[in-house]
Amino acid sequence: MEPTAHCTICTTPLSPTRTHPTFPCSHTHCLPCLRRNFTLSTGTTPGTFRPVQCCPGARLPLRELRAHLHLQSAETAAYRARLAEHDAAEKLYCAVAGCGRFIPVALRDGRSGRCRGCHGRTCVRCGGRAHVGMGVCDGVARGGGSGGERAKEELEAEMGFRRVVREMGWKRCPASAFAGVISVIVADERRMDTTAMIAPCNQGQWA
Repeated sequence: MEPTAHCTICTTPLSPTRTHPTFPCSHTHCLPCLRRNFTLSTGTTPGTFRPVQCCPGARLPLRELRAHLHLQSAETAAYRARLAEHDAAEKLYCAVAGCGRFIPVALRDGRSGRCRGCHGRTCVRCGGRAHVGMGVCDGVARGGGSGGERAKEELEAEMGFRRVVREMGWKRCPASAFAGVISVIVADERRMDTTAMIAPCNQGQWA
């Protein structure tokens, strides 16, 4: 029987009597090329991982990789772990010196993440060792990426502002979480000799 298809990568004719790995983009790879794709995808160089795919975004599901390549349990686990790291919208890495392992979303709570390797805990907001009572670090970072320089700069700015608030004796609106803006408004109101102040949130009022 004549072959009816060819490998998209090396153009080797593919036997119609066998099932070949076909990607979502409808392209087919021969097994040697698929293995090569997998090997390149899972290279050990940091930052080089990419999912096994053909055209951009056309990934081959892990279950099909296992079936076609007869992956060992260790290979499957390693690929699944690196895929989770690649796909994580907010990446978090262990802050313990000498570790630096990626902390999956499943091992994080609202304040910190637990490393599966050394069991240390890392702040999900600033990326440093887990801590208590650090203001802007309370809660999960959203939008800026956990553990980045931007988060650290925000933390330093917030802590600096809080020191100024304490030194000036400004009050904080008891009903709002946005202390920064409210404290500045309160300071301005005090200079006008007012005895009652309402925060911009229209909820907090005090003398």
